[in-house]
Amino acid sequence: MTTDEIQDSKLAVYAQSGFPGVLGFVDGTHVRICGPRKEVQHLYLNRKGYYSLNVMIFSDYKQNIGFVDARYTGSNHDSHIWNVSTLKQRLDQNLPTNTWILGDTGYPLGRIIMTSFRNTVDG
Repeated sequence: MTTDEIQDSKLAVYAQSGFPGVLGFVDGTHVRICGPRKEVQHLYLNRKGYYSLNVMIFSDYKQNIGFVDARYTGSNHDSHIWNVSTLKQRLDQNLPTNTWILGDTGYPLGRIIMTSFRNTVDG
């Protein structure tokens, strides 16, 4: 993304949500597959009880898909896929200060990724 595209995305998300500095969004989705060979079935069996690939997708505020990683079996956690992804490496090296992507609680909180609270406490 160009500097102007990054700024446009941040302004658009802020205008819609009041959340500053957001470039885009990341999430994983399980894509159901036919049962693999018996020797590797355990790798594809996800926590929901069916065989899948865990596909990580990054999109911008217009819901344009900018990155897809479909290399990992269903038993892999979103945080693992994120930690070994080329997307994380690229963003780590190139994302401007005060710019983030948002992910759900399946992702680790980090310098470039914000996640929601797992548990909240009234106080």
